[in-house]
Formats: sequence, C-alpha cells, structure tokens
Amino acid sequence: MRNPFKDLSLVLLLAAFTFCSLQEQSLEQNPPGRELIPMLPNTADPQIAEYIRNILQDKNGDLWLGTNGYGVAHYDGDSVSYYSNPQGFAGQQITGITEDRDKNIWFSTDQGVVKFDWTNNSEGNKQFT
Repeated sequence: MRNPFKDLSLVLLLAAFTFCSLQEQSLEQNPPGRELIPMLPNTADPQIAEYIRNILQDKNGDLWLGTNGYGVAHYDGDSVSYYSNPQGFAGQQITGITEDRDKNIWFSTDQGVVKFDWTNNSEGNKQFT
C-alpha cells in the first residue's frame, strides 16, 4: 500500500521548485523600454538611497522615492529628478506617497500635504500645490 503522505510531499516539493524557478525568471525579465539602470545622484548630493522611507510606482511606471529629509526623487525610466523646498514642497521628510485615480501623486510630509498634478505639468514646469 502506498503512503499518501509521501506522494503529497513529492507534489509539494515539485510545486515549490516550479514556483521558485518561475520567480527567478520573472526577476530576469524587464518590460520593454523599462530596463532598470542603477543611478546615483551627483557627488554633491547626499546618497539618497540611505534615506528612502517609501516608494511608489505610479500608473505610468515611474518610481517616486520619498526620503527622510531630502524631499522626493522621481525616476521616469531615463533620468532622476529631485524635488524639495525650492520646487514648492512643504517639508523635506516624506512620510507617505499615494496616487489617486486622476494620476495625481500625493505626498504627506512633516509640514503638510503636497500634490503633484500631471494634467497641469509641462516640460520644465513641475506643478506642486
């Protein structure tokens, strides 16, 4: 007579192996045109990676990185832009990031709430309210 636990163990082992193999394959594949390229800020800028508190990938696929004291970094797939007090941000410590259904990006900071509005944004004119 066959041991049902032995058969179940074999099935679970094969399922775990298959799952791990699929995970490895998915990590190797990037969507076309959205390859991740490691980028560091200018040497004059702080090493922002040490201060990241939260990350949002928006509906366009862009990454928004909220920091603990250095504002926000925005990676659009090609370049990194930094936003802080001079660009209209209230506060430098980003405590939360979310996106609404109209593609507005909302940031909670140590000094209030900031909204980035894509509809009023033109090249070189970032709209924060």
